[in-house]
Amino acid sequence: AHAARRGGVRLQFDAEDFHRGELPDTPGTSARRAVIRRVEAAFIPRADAVTAASEGIADAYAEALKIARPTVVLNVFPLADRDARLPPGASADHPDGARTLYWFSQTIGDGRGLEDAVDALARLPADVHLVVRGTWAAGYEAVLRTCATSAGVADRLHWLPPAPPGEMVARAGLHDIGLALEQPATVNRDLCLTNKAFTYLLAGVPVIATETTGQSPLATGAPGAVALVPHADAPALAAAVARLLADPAAVAAARAAGRLYNWDVEQDRFLDVVRHVLRFVGVAM
Repeated sequence: AHAARRGGVRLQFDAEDFHRGELPDTPGTSARRAVIRRVEAAFIPRADAVTAASEGIADAYAEALKIARPTVVLNVFPLADRDARLPPGASADHPDGARTLYWFSQTIGDGRGLEDAVDALARLPADVHLVVRGTWAAGYEAVLRTCATSAGVADRLHWLPPAPPGEMVARAGLHDIGLALEQPATVNRDLCLTNKAFTYLLAGVPVIATETTGQSPLATGAPGAVALVPHADAPALAAAVARLLADPAAVAAARAAGRLYNWDVEQDRFLDVVRHVLRFVGVAM
């Protein structure tokens, strides 16, 4: 904000998360949350335009800061990403003879619904496996593998290392169902709409998502491609997996949704915001 003022240029703020809601509401985090609130209240209203990564985040900032509702610009990827050429051997991401549930993030840790996925695995046929990609949080690999051993599915849990961003859509396309198991442990986790769901859809992979405030609208926007389940409900998750695996129309629905939820389409929303700001200040486009 200071740089924009000193440079005499316009300022746009993009809320990828509801930042004041990222931390749990506990005494140990109160000072940090207070700082975030002060910074947000001081600077976001100064922006010439505000965008948000989900409907829930847009609503939350409009209410918290008494500003015009931010324009929603989804965190989606270019159509070309689904045609990315993968390196030799990438097919090994998919265990031979298995039907796979796929989950990825930068960090594999607790609070992301993976224990529920392991519990669901034990309720599904033996050819259904869980593949997770990312860097293990300290100590969490042992936790999840112990959970898998206790459930009798240790041989059906597979780990993959991080991959280049440009390959993530194509690599997701090697799997059968994508998991977006956000847990509403914080306000932000309830409101956010993570990019993994859009990665799966762009790859033509049906999605199972927890029915959080942020993710629930996706089931309406992508009918037949997204199944919603309550969080912390392994039986419901297993039932949703079984339904999607048995539904040949789900893949076609996911491919259709991918043609709607991508940057080739979504960029127009972002550019409309920029055009509006520049017209307001008299800049020709």
